[in-house]
Amino acid sequence: MDGQIKVNTDGSYLEHNGKAGIGEIAMNSDGKFIFAFSAPITPSEHNVAEALAAKYAMEWLVEGSYNKGKVESDSMLLVKMLQNGNAQNTFLRSIVEDMVMLNTRVDLNFEHYFLESNLMANCLAKLATTLDEPTFYHKMEDMSIDAKSSFIFDES
Repeated sequence: MDGQIKVNTDGSYLEHNGKAGIGEIAMNSDGKFIFAFSAPITPSEHNVAEALAAKYAMEWLVEGSYNKGKVESDSMLLVKMLQNGNAQNTFLRSIVEDMVMLNTRVDLNFEHYFLESNLMANCLAKLATTLDEPTFYHKMEDMSIDAKSSFIFDES
């Protein structure tokens, strides 16, 4: 991962109340915390939440002038669509097309990680379903104890 940024992403959709959120954490090539965030969103299904989380990560990398990165998601469906560069799923097609265009501006690898290896992003996405507005964390100390403990677990 030399010289690249790694962003773990996750989306959460709670069908019983219609609330959704995205969460992510960015780390440098040494595995050091850069920033994290939780943001409520309004998609109609879980896969859209997963896709929007990854798209936000890509936009952040492009806007931050990072030219190389890795986006990790626990959505195998999304990772396969991004690796193939297309989406059969109608709900995801326009999001994936936007992401393919973004990928022409930054050298990204998309990788699938099981939920157990993506705990912090998952915790941040679940937290986002309880928020009214996005919350950005520029220091690890500002995060909840659950999120911090997930980061420590993910590092090991």
